[in-house]
Amino acid sequence: MPKIVAIFTLLFLLSGVVVPRGHSEEKESKDKKSWSLKPTGSITNYFIYDSHPFYTSPKGVWDEIAVTGGAIFEYKESVRAEAVLMGVKTAGNDPYNSAAAGSAPSFDIDRAFIQVKPFQKIPLTFSLGRQYIRIGTQFIVGDGILEGFGGATQGVYMGPRLGFDSLKIEWAPAPWKFTALISFVDPSWDPGLARGGTFSGMDVEYDALERFGGKYGGNIFYRSDTTGGANQMGVFAGRGEQHFKKVPGDLYLGGEFVFEYGDCNNPVYCTNPGAQTMNEHAWHVELGYKFTQLKTAPFLEAGYLHHSNDYDPVFAGFNSWGKWYLGSDIWLANFNTNQKAVHVEAGFSPLETLTLRLLYFHTRLVSGPGGALLNEIDLVADWTPLEWLWAALLVGFEKPGSAMGGSGLVNPFTLTPVGTSSSANAVVMTRVSF
Repeated sequence: MPKIVAIFTLLFLLSGVVVPRGHSEEKESKDKKSWSLKPTGSITNYFIYDSHPFYTSPKGVWDEIAVTGGAIFEYKESVRAEAVLMGVKTAGNDPYNSAAAGSAPSFDIDRAFIQVKPFQKIPLTFSLGRQYIRIGTQFIVGDGILEGFGGATQGVYMGPRLGFDSLKIEWAPAPWKFTALISFVDPSWDPGLARGGTFSGMDVEYDALERFGGKYGGNIFYRSDTTGGANQMGVFAGRGEQHFKKVPGDLYLGGEFVFEYGDCNNPVYCTNPGAQTMNEHAWHVELGYKFTQLKTAPFLEAGYLHHSNDYDPVFAGFNSWGKWYLGSDIWLANFNTNQKAVHVEAGFSPLETLTLRLLYFHTRLVSGPGGALLNEIDLVADWTPLEWLWAALLVGFEKPGSAMGGSGLVNPFTLTPVGTSSSANAVVMTRVSF
């Protein structure tokens, strides 16, 4: 399906370039105003230093770069098509068993979809192809998305691929939004276990942030499996955030929860794969305050995160500095399952284009050795000086606790045990968009 959609989209884009002969100048002028074809692309680079990757030696120093390029076609407000390719390359000494330095970059289709709004007065949209999908605070991800480049593990830390092969129908009569979709899980995302199948269902969201400060949603999805290596399960989720408008500044309370029921077959997450019924859950909640009445808008947030013992992190995608995932290495080693954590964040914006934040995570296992699994602190500078330019700097320190040594966790890419050494890390991130 992805190749067919990509070819169809490219042909559709090219078809918009040709203007039939014999039209009057007035007609040509009108047509030119009704459609547009423009290039799009980005260059994203992460330079990473980790003194003890997965809390072992030796140190890791590597670079990850992702380049995208393609075109966007729009016809009035009724049709939009995008076709974008992506190339990813890792160079240096990384802990993910990536392709050796000097090997060719990995290429994939980032986006290739067509979106149609057939009615002017009805907020109904149909989208088909590889597209970005987001539910709540996360992206929907298939198992093994970190290995989504033809079997290579390039660009693991960055995790640049976010597009999924889907049919999506969206109806948005404000303040409501109803989204139905079926997403096809590509086995190439997980070359180790080659899990395939579909992820389908519906999400409902009610957005009344302007009216009374609230935004709420819920969904039901089903994850099927065609390969025998993934969990066949129902996923039920709810979310909400409430901003208390009567309080000066911005006081808010938010959270999400997910329940999973079905057959537990995935050996990465299941204690007894193939002989276990899923009854898992995960949730996070946070309380925060932002001093919007002050020029630098300082903020403080505290939250709690919990994943049950055999939780399958369907919603554990990438989102800014995160609600569902933890830190630099621990979330890769533990894959957002069997863990609980306290999260504290504080920061301010000395400039409109610059935000500084300090994050702290205290992580423990839900099932396993008692005591702390990891303490982590990160300082992040997030800078967007121009609409097309973004840069960020992360400096962090991770200290394993008493539970790390007996946790049984491994580096999932090399299957070697994690260590117990403290780790200092730094990440320089840049993105140029056009």
